[in-house]
Amino acid sequence: MTDSKYQGANDFQIKKLVITAYNGEQYNLINVFGSISIYQDLFANVMTADLTLVDASNLKSNLPILGHKEKVEIVYETPGFGVMQYTFYTYAIPERVVSNSSRNQSYKIKLISLEGYYNLKEQVSKSFTGSTDMMIQTIYTDYLSDGSKQLLIESPTITTNRRFVIPYWNPLYAINWLCARSLSSKNINACNYVFYERTNENEGKTEFVLNTIENLVDQEEKKSYTYRSPRLRKEFRDSRNIDYEFTNIHTINFLEEGDRLSELMGGRFAGTVLTHNIITQKYQEKTLEYINEFDKTKHLEKNYPIGKDNREWFSTFLDANYMYLPKHSFLHDSINDNDYNELWSLKRKSLMKSILSKKVTIETPGDSSITVGDVVYLDIPRIQAINKDTDDKDPTDSGRYLVIEVMHRITRLGYTTNLKLVRDSLPEPVATTSIGD
Repeated sequence: MTDSKYQGANDFQIKKLVITAYNGEQYNLINVFGSISIYQDLFANVMTADLTLVDASNLKSNLPILGHKEKVEIVYETPGFGVMQYTFYTYAIPERVVSNSSRNQSYKIKLISLEGYYNLKEQVSKSFTGSTDMMIQTIYTDYLSDGSKQLLIESPTITTNRRFVIPYWNPLYAINWLCARSLSSKNINACNYVFYERTNENEGKTEFVLNTIENLVDQEEKKSYTYRSPRLRKEFRDSRNIDYEFTNIHTINFLEEGDRLSELMGGRFAGTVLTHNIITQKYQEKTLEYINEFDKTKHLEKNYPIGKDNREWFSTFLDANYMYLPKHSFLHDSINDNDYNELWSLKRKSLMKSILSKKVTIETPGDSSITVGDVVYLDIPRIQAINKDTDDKDPTDSGRYLVIEVMHRITRLGYTTNLKLVRDSLPEPVATTSIGD
């Protein structure tokens, strides 16, 4: 880890690691940190982090470090990428171990973005009129933002005039509630909005984003990862192939291949919503069959996620997810239908359940350019014996995945990145013939 040259894919340089106590006193933590873990989650709204210190100077008492909103600044650089800057605030010290033999102590400090504190401090009590993306922008600007981070609306909502009264809700609860009711202006069937914090590799800092999952899965792959032995090379050479090591997966775990009972109860394949207009006293029943909805939105891959024979059968479970939702025509003057319950309720449940149907976690060399919302490609080998002329890439497990969680972990031994990946479709159709055919 020198200033001029990196020796391997797991190298890093910490340029700044400073804590500012509530009394204004600062301390450089570079020589006392044990590990840094930075977390991003597509469904968690704000970023968090863990910082472990090995303290032989009793900083916890002398600075002091109390977990009372102390400011922590982290600046680091990794091979091939620019400098990344994070600012977090402490909120807890859940673990502390004191050694009576070496006179030191180790403890974990839990950190969160400042917006996490603002979310608990502020209450939204206001009537909003307009499009839901502009409502979200207003809530973010007025209740969460301190001006240091931008909010990017990467998929605008429909411009139809709507009105909602937010009754003393926390800002993030209100934003998530509006996301669930938002319809994309690019595709009205894409009602899978998410609001999250991510890193911007070009600017080297974090930002907030409002986007649809449909828009995310339509991206080109940010990076391609390979699960092969790092010692396996097509050509022998004296030097290490750092580029190859940088995209090689250390470990991979398939967490879930799909829970069909959970998916049926959660409305992935079919569902029914009964709406009752309390003004006109009319009932309306609307059903959803995923087999008819699949081609109406974009997916990571082009093929349906289950076999041809079963897809029609699963779509018959219309009562496995049955909802009742009231409606109120002209609840607000000049707005006939403010809810659009029949448009978003079933589709959002189905789309959100679908994207999480297959989950994979991988550990790779540290890569600060990867963030939640990126699409990556996995090259996974077949779990079988093959001859040298056969492509060893598994046609089912390989393919495009969406990054929904990222953990950047820096220790004294190196820098790794852990990714949780998901997908909602398959690169090849499900086989309908037996192995022996």
